[in-house]
Amino acid sequence: MDNPYKKYKPFRAIKIDNREWPSKTIGLAPMWCSVDLRDGNQALIEPMGPERKNRMFDLLCKIGFKEIEVGFPSASDTDFNFVRSLIEDNKIPSDVNIQVLTQSRSELIERTFESLKGASKAVVHFYNSTSTLQRRVVFNQDKEGIKQIALNGAKQIKELALKNPDTNWSFEYSPESFTGTELDYAAEVCDEVVDILKDVNNNKIIIPESLDGINAEIPPEKFDSDISTNVAMVLSKLNKKSPDELAKLISSTLKDNDPLINDILIIKPGFINIKFKPVFWTKFVKEIIKNSKEFGVNHKEEKLNYLVEFVSANPTGPLHVGHCRGAILGDVISNVLTFNNHKVTKEYYVNDYGNQIINFTKSVYFRIRESLYKE
Repeated sequence: MDNPYKKYKPFRAIKIDNREWPSKTIGLAPMWCSVDLRDGNQALIEPMGPERKNRMFDLLCKIGFKEIEVGFPSASDTDFNFVRSLIEDNKIPSDVNIQVLTQSRSELIERTFESLKGASKAVVHFYNSTSTLQRRVVFNQDKEGIKQIALNGAKQIKELALKNPDTNWSFEYSPESFTGTELDYAAEVCDEVVDILKDVNNNKIIIPESLDGINAEIPPEKFDSDISTNVAMVLSKLNKKSPDELAKLISSTLKDNDPLINDILIIKPGFINIKFKPVFWTKFVKEIIKNSKEFGVNHKEEKLNYLVEFVSANPTGPLHVGHCRGAILGDVISNVLTFNNHKVTKEYYVNDYGNQIINFTKSVYFRIRESLYKE
């Protein structure tokens, strides 16, 4: 079938006066981007060579993917040459958009644009880590320094895109490890990146989906609040109000209807930070104690089988605090699922086979030969 999604009957819309979303329907299939040639290939014990990459690309096109992440061209000659062969040999169908990945580093961005020379259209996906842990442990930089890495990358991408006007450019930015990043800071970095690139981009600039959705989480300590939400920013367009104006309306309604709220602060560009009264926490703890064996269990949730793979330690490099964090998170997630009566199998994953390990073994062997026999 040319359009297989048409074989499914659409959900019948529900008409409700003064409401918009219940009557909305999805009339087109969503856009899916295949990452098999990049992220999927990275997970293989033996990564694909040029011949297998070409066969996979052809298969993805036959399946019907219109966006395909084809590689990390600045990371290896294999990926760079593969991207060049797709473009120079006219292997990319006119309705397919290829995507490439790069870190927000000057020399890697330059190499990435070299690989895309002559493409009719392409998505450049760039990233840098913004998490609290990596800011402190890996980069030893403050928020401003990390944000500057993203902005410098965005400026360079804008400059290179303007030098190659024959390509229809699209851009994607990811604050890597953004789940370990303060939400307001992640949003701030994304907003400034988008502001730089919007003039050279005819399409929507892609940012992490959860930054487009409603979130409620614990804010940074400096705000002295118990919970923070971006609901006003997400719903401002729908309600035709500024985020600040909508945040004030929501805050006023919450204060009038919840006696357990002590204070509400509105933080630019529209976060709502809520501080509860001490009695709220007293009641909360009492409820946990009263229902200690059941508190937090979702009885309505379908019970499933889960395989939780975590740590993913790589023996070719040293174990560090990031692996410890992964171990804790994996174990806690497994325990929460088990507590909710799911069947959980834990798998501590050690990446001990493949090209990295083979090359590591060879390196150790030759170093020993050099040390003992002066070879």
